[in-house]
Amino acid sequence: MASSSLVCYSLFIASSMLSWPALLTGFAIGGFMGSYWGAGDTIGSIMFSESALTNLRSSVTVINTLLNGVIGGVASIISMVVVPLIPSEYFGYFYLCLTVPGLIGAIIVLLKCVGETKGLDLSKVSGLEWDKKVRETKE
Repeated sequence: MASSSLVCYSLFIASSMLSWPALLTGFAIGGFMGSYWGAGDTIGSIMFSESALTNLRSSVTVINTLLNGVIGGVASIISMVVVPLIPSEYFGYFYLCLTVPGLIGAIIVLLKCVGETKGLDLSKVSGLEWDKKVRETKE
């Protein structure tokens, strides 16, 4: 998948620079997007599901899929509304502005919600150690 993604993206760049027919350019970018999405989805799912504890694995996978769908849907709607209104030379800046809030949000979630595992015996971790409701009921 990664190889086909790289080849298709290179073809897209070449076709854009060499003014190939729109059909070939579209085929190249379509092949790139499909390969990139397929590889990213597979690798992302494996990373999320395999790094989670067994009893949390399905929850982590579902949350990942749900967030990707919701955020992707909102970004698509924003893009459909705004892209026709801005000149094409500003597309890069627009997508940068669309991406940065998500990146900042992800960093905040990591800082606030991910627990430190340094020095922790991972064989005794159940996943409930960082759950505020469970901690409050135990205290």
